[in-house]
Amino acid sequence: MQRSTHDIHAIAPDGTGDQLLWTAPYPQSPWPAYELAWRPDGGELAFSSDHEETCSYYESDIYAIRPNGTSYRRITNAPACAALAGLPKGSVTVDVSIYSTPGGMVYVQGAPGAVFATFGTMTFNNVADFGPGVLQRAVGIYTNLWGEQRSEGYPPYADVQPNQTVSGGSVDIPGIGIDQLGAGKFAWKPDGSGLAYAMRTGSRINQISANPPYGSIGEEIPVVPGTAPTLVAWGLDAAHSDLYLYFARDDGIYLNTLANPGGGTELVDVVAFEGEMVFDIEWLPDASGFLYTKKYVNLGIWTNIFEYSFATGESIEITHLPDDNEARAFSLSPDGQQIVFEWTTEPWDPTSDLYIINRDGTGLRKLIEDAGRPAWGPTYVVQAPLAEFVGTPTSGVSPLAVQFTNQSTGDYDTCTWTFGDGNTSTSCGNPAHTYAAKGVYTVALTVAGPGSTDTRTRTGYITVYEPAQADFRGSPTTGVPPLFVTFTNQSTGDYDTCAWTFGDGETSSSCGNPTHTYATEGVYTVALTVSGLGGTDTHTGDRYIAVQDEYRVYLPLVLGGH
Repeated sequence: MQRSTHDIHAIAPDGTGDQLLWTAPYPQSPWPAYELAWRPDGGELAFSSDHEETCSYYESDIYAIRPNGTSYRRITNAPACAALAGLPKGSVTVDVSIYSTPGGMVYVQGAPGAVFATFGTMTFNNVADFGPGVLQRAVGIYTNLWGEQRSEGYPPYADVQPNQTVSGGSVDIPGIGIDQLGAGKFAWKPDGSGLAYAMRTGSRINQISANPPYGSIGEEIPVVPGTAPTLVAWGLDAAHSDLYLYFARDDGIYLNTLANPGGGTELVDVVAFEGEMVFDIEWLPDASGFLYTKKYVNLGIWTNIFEYSFATGESIEITHLPDDNEARAFSLSPDGQQIVFEWTTEPWDPTSDLYIINRDGTGLRKLIEDAGRPAWGPTYVVQAPLAEFVGTPTSGVSPLAVQFTNQSTGDYDTCTWTFGDGNTSTSCGNPAHTYAAKGVYTVALTVAGPGSTDTRTRTGYITVYEPAQADFRGSPTTGVPPLFVTFTNQSTGDYDTCAWTFGDGETSSSCGNPTHTYATEGVYTVALTVSGLGGTDTHTGDRYIAVQDEYRVYLPLVLGGH
């Protein structure tokens, strides 16, 4: 990453071939990317950044791009801001309480951006629907003496519905503020299927799929209770895929497994009150140990790279930088023989240059100036794209909201969905689509990348049924007993069973046009229930049939007198 612009570049280890991959939209921001890391196969470069903080629940999120800089996407709190345009939209109301001046802003997941807070009920329009049953939270954003704070909203959280308005709970400003709410340092799983990231708050470490559902922040993994984890490094191969290292601020570096809720074993002690701090950790390729950068005080302030051995339980110092110089973030070459690292010449200096050193401490040389956050990746071989997807649910009554999940693999940067009802999408994420009319629909996804295209077609994949709606008429509806009534079934939708109740104890299961004879006088309520793939519905005719005896005329009796 270029320090002066926050842009992300790729460069060869010999300093040649400098290539711009991603341009930071806000180069004057005080915070550059917090971490860069190549997917283990080199197919994507992930980075954590706060450049989309006004349209995310987090202040900083994890993003990914291809080795050529294309296919930009957001991993935590997906999708990225621009991808919201392709999703169905609804409206969300949030009750806002403001207890300070100035107030702040409020954001709802899926909204195009944060808006200035006003006391009372705020309505957010054009909120993207993340899919059926996905709850989208509100968050308050404000500043105080400690910088930007985010106060998490209270339920009920919004289950956004296309073309409808739903409640999104409430937000207090200022509320229980959280400083630096978002992703910081992170690491890929060895098979590239997911990542683990430390919250910048030091509150927890989460793991998340590499292609998560929209709105997901992942799930928490175990750390020692009461510690403040800020760094994480996942095991590098299948044999160590459930192992991870993490640094807990004010405590030390721990080794743990996903199965251990206790948080693991401390390997390197860090004494915070003596000024010690760890800036980065990374496994050795052979899993024999790990590297870490540690700041310490010994007649001066020193920050150097160390190597820890699992066999001996000891650390050796690799770099020997001058007093007040610091080695911060670093990355190990794929063969484990060289280290590229940030070198700053003053404590708290926001600038740095990149240097390369052999793991045995020899061969120190400058790679490039005005650069930091190094990530040394493997040589990547372009993979042919293979289109694949699933949708859920695949059947139901209209309007049917279906959440599609893109499971395509390989290298692709454009996507075209055809949903079978005349609608399309160009999202390379996980689009949602609502089918408005009854029918059987074929869905296809085409993905295209460097020199190759692939299409996955699922014929007759989505079946939409017309909702069952019961209705009937009867004729005649009044008369003398025995009254012969013909009922006409006027129900619509997809149904295959019927249940008539005629009000006199008699029933019928005919889905046609039944007849019924009322033998005695009375007033009768008639009901028809229809059931099937379109659901169940009942129509009731209250006091619908009136049966009475023949009309009688009563003449007055007049008695004459003499």
